[in-house]
Amino acid sequence: MIKHKFFLYTLALSVAFFWTPEGSLYSQENTLKPESKTNIKNLRKYPERAFQEAHQLFLAGRALKDTSDMHKALIIMGRIYLEQNNLDRAAHYFNHALEMTEKSPSHYCSYMESRYYLGWIAFENNQFQDAMNWWDTGSYSEEVKRCGKLYNRLLVGLAEYHLLIGNFSDVKSHMLKALKLENDLVDEETIVRTRTLLGQAYHWLGVYDSAKYYFHDAIHRGIECEIPYLLPEPMVFLGRTHSYLSEFDDATDYMLKALDYAQQYQRPNAMAIALTHLGILEYIFDNYHRGLEYCLTAMDIFRETGYLSGQALAHEHLAINYIGQKDFKSAEAEALKSLEIRERIGSRFGMSESYENLAVIYRNLGRFEDALEMNRKSLEIRREIGHRQGVSSSLFNLGLTWFIAGDIDQALDYFYQSLDLAKELRSERGRVAILKAISAVYEAQGEMEKALDMYKQHSALKDSVLSKARIRRIEDLKKQSEIRRREKLISDQSRQINIQQISLAGITILLIVGIILAWRLGIATRKIRQSYEELKKRDAIIHTYSNTVIREKEEAEYKLRELEEIQLKLKQIDEQYNWLFHLNLAGIARISPGRKWIQVNRVLAEMLGYHVSELAGFEWEKICHPQDLEVEQELFQNVLDGTIRDYNLEIRLYRKNGSLLKTVMLFRAFQDEQNHLDFGLAVFSDIGYRKFYQNKLLVYQNYLKRFLFLLSEEIESLASGLRNVSLIPDSDRVYQEWKTMNQDILSSLEMIDKVRALQDTLTPQNGEWFVNLRELAQTAALDYPETTIEIHGSGVAFADQSAKFIFDHLIRNAIVHGNADKITIQIRRSKEYVQVMISDNGKGIKEEERFQILDAYLYPDVSKFRGIGLYWVRQYVELYGGGMKIQKRKNKGTDIILLFLSKDNTKVPL
Repeated sequence: MIKHKFFLYTLALSVAFFWTPEGSLYSQENTLKPESKTNIKNLRKYPERAFQEAHQLFLAGRALKDTSDMHKALIIMGRIYLEQNNLDRAAHYFNHALEMTEKSPSHYCSYMESRYYLGWIAFENNQFQDAMNWWDTGSYSEEVKRCGKLYNRLLVGLAEYHLLIGNFSDVKSHMLKALKLENDLVDEETIVRTRTLLGQAYHWLGVYDSAKYYFHDAIHRGIECEIPYLLPEPMVFLGRTHSYLSEFDDATDYMLKALDYAQQYQRPNAMAIALTHLGILEYIFDNYHRGLEYCLTAMDIFRETGYLSGQALAHEHLAINYIGQKDFKSAEAEALKSLEIRERIGSRFGMSESYENLAVIYRNLGRFEDALEMNRKSLEIRREIGHRQGVSSSLFNLGLTWFIAGDIDQALDYFYQSLDLAKELRSERGRVAILKAISAVYEAQGEMEKALDMYKQHSALKDSVLSKARIRRIEDLKKQSEIRRREKLISDQSRQINIQQISLAGITILLIVGIILAWRLGIATRKIRQSYEELKKRDAIIHTYSNTVIREKEEAEYKLRELEEIQLKLKQIDEQYNWLFHLNLAGIARISPGRKWIQVNRVLAEMLGYHVSELAGFEWEKICHPQDLEVEQELFQNVLDGTIRDYNLEIRLYRKNGSLLKTVMLFRAFQDEQNHLDFGLAVFSDIGYRKFYQNKLLVYQNYLKRFLFLLSEEIESLASGLRNVSLIPDSDRVYQEWKTMNQDILSSLEMIDKVRALQDTLTPQNGEWFVNLRELAQTAALDYPETTIEIHGSGVAFADQSAKFIFDHLIRNAIVHGNADKITIQIRRSKEYVQVMISDNGKGIKEEERFQILDAYLYPDVSKFRGIGLYWVRQYVELYGGGMKIQKRKNKGTDIILLFLSKDNTKVPL
């Protein structure tokens, strides 16, 4: 018991000695809570993790319909993008948050928070009036006050706007109100910004002690709250206040510190502001070239970030350095640019600064009227906004202008007004310049005693300023030396204490380790004994179950052999499937349940004009004819529903060149273990040739039926003629009748020969799918030597040798029925078609017959047009994908136009 108490006591001592809150692995800094006061730091340090957690919070809020959580998440995501200067993305989230809470009175504070951040977006985009509209709380200030920290943020935003336009009293009023309302809920960023803005207000109002106090307080709060990225602004403005008090060493130190912090924490605008003020410090020490370098570098940064107020400030400081170099033209250009920007953004305070710079420039250029006008504008604005330091400067510049212009009384009046105000403001640097100017005025009047008295005051004050700076520097060095001495003493003492602590810790650790080892040894001994007993029991259990294990092993080996046999059979089946799939007998495609072609063999790819790899992943909708697709989709849905396993149908597919392929498809479904469709096999057979020949045979059959009918009529006519001849007494007339009958018989025999030749074309030879129409027309024209037949042009078309009979029929009809003695055949070709126009000078076709002559029926008892030629020509041309048109010529004769598919036409069905 005593040993246990001693062990616990020593363990507690060691823990108390070595543990510190900062060393905890799970300290608050390593966790991310949206409502914690370290929120801003975490957003900057861990933006990705913060965004993920905010997104999860949003999803959880949406699932639970919790508007507060969703709004909180959207605000965090927007702030992450705002910190990264991605204003468009930030505005997206803030607008979403605004829309979510706009019509919900219970979420009024969340709604106002969205307005606050949208105001910052507008402010960063130089839309200052829009920002003011977002932040203005005039109509609901009492309700906003109940929102706690949000009211302080809105006051900070309003103060930023009033500082920009020069309403320093309003800035002071807002920030003093914010200080009174501060509590534990206000975040550190707002606390630091409040003091920084209040310091600036006091600075421009000429209360420099208060300005320094609040700048120091802002820096202290920033360091204490571990938000060093906010330190550049108060440091820069504190340095500026020191420079106004002629404390240039302190001013330079703070400017350089601000520059270091801005570079370290990637604050480009803060870095550029520090550079512009360093440029002014260089101007004070007559280092104009270096001052210009600082200001130009700052200008590049401001242009890159689009910060208009910063650009105006950089232009102003460039103008001041150019004035120091006596380059007044460049100074005027920079001052005018500064004034233009400030007028655009409505910064009245900035406009007063620009007017004063222009007054100095115009005075040096001898443009006294312009200089006086600029000085008066500057003085008017500064008096209106309460900028006392600026009023003193404007009065001093007015005095200089009147002095140079020769009005001594006016100059002295303005100088003394400026001197009185500088004394109130404790602006020693300003008093030095004013006293020197008054001394020069008295000297110009010849009042040497007054001039000497003023010069002595000037010299004494100047020496006092310099001596104060030196004394302060010496005191600072003494303080630093004392601090270093004390730090060394503390370091030595700390080292000795650390050695003692390490020794004590070592002894304590050894003691603890010894106790732990002894304790663990006793525990280990007891565990060994217990283990020995357990081993005995387990040995018996193992012996009992050994036979069971052996049996299970044998069963497993048997199942393994069965599995190997099944795998072998599956491999054989797979090989057989692949062999059949790639066998070049038919086109085969493997179809997924989603109607995509998973696998295609080479035959199907060649049928469609694709490479095998191009068809992988194809969908039915891309390759199937729309009219056939509806039927196929219905059948495929029946397969998915399990009502059928296979089906076949005629289906048209689009080739790669756009032509149609007519096929017969046999589809077979293969199901998985749950009787769902695993995949399907579609086997395609090309029936384009078969369909074409079926149509061709049908046309020829109709032609032959028509021909046999006409032939039978001819034979009956001949028989009737023979009977009539025997009854004619006149031998000359008998001779003429016999002659006519002989011609009819010869004509019928000739027609039979042509039908036999036409029958031979039913089986085309290789290469006979396309014929030269000019050659066929020339061959047909040889049978009519008495008629003038002209053939122009040439073209290869989709047809066979029987196309020769087209020309034969058309030439014969023109000669026999139209009494034509001249026929012209014009052949024209294009990429898609070959046009044949057959023109004659015969009697032509009547208008009422032109639309009926092509529709001659198969049997003459229902049609008055007994011919077969034009009817067959039309059927033949349409069979080969073309068309036919008959039109009457203007003067005399007929034009028959035939249209054939060219060799390159994608509509060729084969």
